[in-house]
Amino acid sequence: MPCATRPARLATLLGALFVAAGCSSGVGSAAQGDAVQWTDDVCGAVLQFTEAASTQPSLDAADPAGALRSFSTYLGSTGAAVQGSIDALGRVGPSPVAGGDAVVADLTETLTRFKSSFESARTQIDAADSADPQALSAAFAPLQELENLPSPATGLEANPELNSAAEQAPNCQKVRSATGG
Repeated sequence: MPCATRPARLATLLGALFVAAGCSSGVGSAAQGDAVQWTDDVCGAVLQFTEAASTQPSLDAADPAGALRSFSTYLGSTGAAVQGSIDALGRVGPSPVAGGDAVVADLTETLTRFKSSFESARTQIDAADSADPQALSAAFAPLQELENLPSPATGLEANPELNSAAEQAPNCQKVRSATGG
């Protein structure tokens, strides 16, 4: 089932939001400290999802029905982690950096789309006949649509101060580790 790795690739894409390469110009230490703390909080919010999505389900090609059940369970737990990340993003507070609130809003919107796609795919997978290739293809379609989302890293890459803060924030480094970035 090649589709099984898509959520992990999506988590990696989200992880890129906080580990995008680049340097920034100097920033005052107090303002930079606020930016680092805030960015660390944002990365901490996303970490719940990236860790869940990077833990692959156990799929046995010799047992297609079991593989579907395992993938359904994976989508359920990853969907719950996405909701946890969305909730945590709602608690990070206002950004001390211009443009940071827009980055969080875009990220929240993207995570909401992931959650919706995970739920839709899970519902379809639970109803799919493991012996019907067309039904399986249709069940995984909501996940395939996620690959067409724009990169959530765009906002961060365009903001040198947030980019620099992400390089210093411990939770952003954990996101990097969880996504293999």
